[in-house]
Amino acid sequence: MTFYRPSYYKNFKCIGSDCAFTCCREWAIGVDSKTLKKWQRLRLPGCTISPADYVTDGQIQLNADGLCPFLDESHLCNMVKAHGEESLSNTCHTFPREWHVFDERTEETLSIACPEVFDTVWNLKRFEIEKSNQPIPFSHPAEEPEPCQELFFKIRDWFLEILQGDNISKNSHPVSTELALKIIFFFALDLYETYVDDRLTDSFFEHYKKHNLYDQLVTEISRNESAPMDSMFEQNELLLDLSENYRNQGMYRQWLESLYKSAKEMESTTSVNGIEKALEEFQQIWKSNERHHRNILCEEIYSTCLIPGGDLYSMVLKLQWIAMTHAVYKQAMFLNWLKSRDKASASGETAANSMLIATMIFRMTGYSEADIEEYLENSFEDIIWEWPYFALVVG
Repeated sequence: MTFYRPSYYKNFKCIGSDCAFTCCREWAIGVDSKTLKKWQRLRLPGCTISPADYVTDGQIQLNADGLCPFLDESHLCNMVKAHGEESLSNTCHTFPREWHVFDERTEETLSIACPEVFDTVWNLKRFEIEKSNQPIPFSHPAEEPEPCQELFFKIRDWFLEILQGDNISKNSHPVSTELALKIIFFFALDLYETYVDDRLTDSFFEHYKKHNLYDQLVTEISRNESAPMDSMFEQNELLLDLSENYRNQGMYRQWLESLYKSAKEMESTTSVNGIEKALEEFQQIWKSNERHHRNILCEEIYSTCLIPGGDLYSMVLKLQWIAMTHAVYKQAMFLNWLKSRDKASASGETAANSMLIATMIFRMTGYSEADIEEYLENSFEDIIWEWPYFALVVG
């Protein structure tokens, strides 16, 4: 078995009670059946019922403040204090670590729904994957390996090369993250149609990769960019749609209510010229953080684009989901910037608030494979998007 992991994986440490957005709040905390059975025999200090009584349908029921009932006043876990870390469920024990176990490889990663991980990835000089014959000393879940064609790993890794601008063509250089995403989706759709016809082989892909239209696509897409305001309003609509379910559940109220209100105001704005000028100013700020956005997207493509049992169909859906997440994240940052730009708040405070909102967006889009497919099927006319719509969403 060969192990693959981001370069920062081995250095991760949970900061516990110092975390500004703990994973023990407003979060679906799963409890596996083995742990649930163990919890039925345990008691917490000063509590007459078992921890298992707080679990319904395999999830811990949060309290009225959206917090795990096992947290103490210092946001430390009473379960760990009373019974040790071995008493935790698999979810609590492993998060934000994730593993994808294939036949001959295991891919290890960290979820950017954790603010500490998000901050680490954001500040990388460059996103890199390391290869090893040994796992990091941390208990891996007992998962059955699932098959996946080696060809799909080559395609996924090519997408990462495009995003990073690595040897794509003789004239290649890193383009904007938005342009790179559009090019990646163009190739993904094209290869998916080839795959449906059962013509996709290793030799075909190598030929396709060698003779791709990268330079032509860079020129043509750059020449026909979507109108920024059209993309912004579409991103705003996606933010509103995604927020609805969480608002109904009363989740993320500290940040989501204000964000939702701003998005609703944007939806009905009549001050188009003023918004257009503000958007131009924001775009320059967004572009100044290009390296950071590239790191986040590389992490998303590496960790979510190809999972055990995946194929080109699921890769296309995941690219759409990544694009949607990117769009909602960008719109949330735009609305937050609009709200804070005229305030006399310190830039450090604004930056910290932005990171927490970003983490919230990645938690909101942390759907399972089946849930992503269901959302796309229910929310869009076609589950597979046309390329022009993908380009509109990305902006």
